[in-house]
This record gives sequence, C-alpha cells and structure tokens, in this order.
Amino acid sequence: MNIENIGRISVSLLAIAAFVAYVFAILFVTIPPEMKDVVNTAGGLLGGAFVGVINYCDSSSAAVREY
Repeated sequence: MNIENIGRISVSLLAIAAFVAYVFAILFVTIPPEMKDVVNTAGGLLGGAFVGVINYCDSSSAAVREY
C-alpha cells in the first residue's frame, strides 16, 4: 500500500463518516428554524461526497487499482 492509496482511503472514510454523522445528527438533534437551510445545504454536499465515494469504489477504475 503506497501513500497515494492511503490518501484515497482516508478521504473516502472521512466522507463516509461525515455523512453517517450528519444522518444521525439530523435524526436526534433539534435544529433551530433559522439554520435549517444551512443544515440542508451541508447535507446535500455530504450526500454528494458520499455518492462520489460509492461511485468510485463501484467503478471500473477502482477495480484496476490495487489497495
């Protein structure tokens, strides 16, 4: 495993952990009404990052690389 793979894996795990934390927070934390737009925007960004990680891991380019 080289440094390039460690970086990819680290960013992927960070994106997944952030999205999972967001989902749990949105379920169990009361959000002030004036912050709902900010929270929804952050969720959209984290959801996009999560989908990007899943798409990369499921794509043919990831299959070529060895982890």
